[in-house]
Amino acid sequence: MLLSLGLAACQTIAADPVTRNVPAPEFALVDQNGRSLRLADLRGKVVLVDFIYTSYTDACPALQAIMENVRRNLGDAFPGQVNLVTVTFDPEHDTPQVLKTYAAGAGWDLPGWHFLSGTQQEVARVNAAYGSLYQRVGDDS
Repeated sequence: MLLSLGLAACQTIAADPVTRNVPAPEFALVDQNGRSLRLADLRGKVVLVDFIYTSYTDACPALQAIMENVRRNLGDAFPGQVNLVTVTFDPEHDTPQVLKTYAAGAGWDLPGWHFLSGTQQEVARVNAAYGSLYQRVGDDS
């Protein structure tokens, strides 16, 4: 189940581990606390990555509920051995402050769960590296 959600071990695999079996590409984005986070900062941990935007009210909340369920089931492995990384599709809206409010409102603003944003170019690069596809439709979605 974890592989279907985008499981990536920092030093061994990227988005599609079954067919791509290549090192996960390095990235640096900004977390919900305004601190830079590089993938290399999580080396030695299993990292579960998902992609959302906070203003989407259909699939994104469902995906985050799955991430929360995984986090709860990890028990003591979270955050020492496993970290969760949520990357926005929409950095123009999803600033670190917006991500902090979003995460805190759901009880997810926890050590070991990183909500990441950056410039449009940085976010697009990370999404592309992990095979995450998205397209802006209109001004609001």
